Amino acid sequence: MLPGKRTFLFVLLLLLGSAISKAQFSPDFSRNESWREIFMPKVQPFMLIHPNTPGLALGLEIRPWRSLSLQTEFTLPFYALAFYNNNQGKYEQQFTRLRSEIRFYLDPNDDYEYYLALEGHYTQLNYYRLNGFILRDERAYNYIRSDIGLLRLGGNLKAGYQIAFKDWFVLDGYAGIGLQSISTTHTPIGLFEVPLTRETEREGGDQFEGTKISPVFMVGLRIGFSFFPRY
Repeated sequence: MLPGKRTFLFVLLLLLGSAISKAQFSPDFSRNESWREIFMPKVQPFMLIHPNTPGLALGLEIRPWRSLSLQTEFTLPFYALAFYNNNQGKYEQQFTRLRSEIRFYLDPNDDYEYYLALEGHYTQLNYYRLNGFILRDERAYNYIRSDIGLLRLGGNLKAGYQIAFKDWFVLDGYAGIGLQSISTTHTPIGLFEVPLTRETEREGGDQFEGTKISPVFMVGLRIGFSFFPRY
């Protein structure tokens, strides 16, 4: 399957998960007065200062059962509050980030809840660099300009703790570990081969063209607001 088709299928599955949850698990409030909430919008404030892809991370948790929920999060790029910028040399950067998870609550109660979650995530970045290097087929090349596309697809196992304040506000903290594939493509202008050196041999960042697998470690905090507090 072509890379573009794989990307389209992955995003479709993430969106389908949230769509199915809305279509098939519509709550009946007359029979489920013991649920704390059905729909809970969430924000992840620390993503506003992310060094690579800062933005406003907006999520929605849909909880069809007391012990299970589906959650989707989409990030709107926003750079104004990122006091540390790790994007030096990247011009006109644009990105799309989408995360979706299925969450299993352990012994849920009214005040605090532990959970385990399986998450899939998708990030697409596009930008260009000037006067950089590419490692391609074990050779090094210099370019005048290169338009770069970077695609991250991955999955994580997460453990979290969600604590409620009153009937409408929660703090949701989590940590997780997983794997991701990182695919980097270059469209260079003014490409010419150069000798391999210690600088050009390193395969970090976006110099390496191709796909590689790397581990993912994450820690995060979300703030949630309930539309339908428990009665």
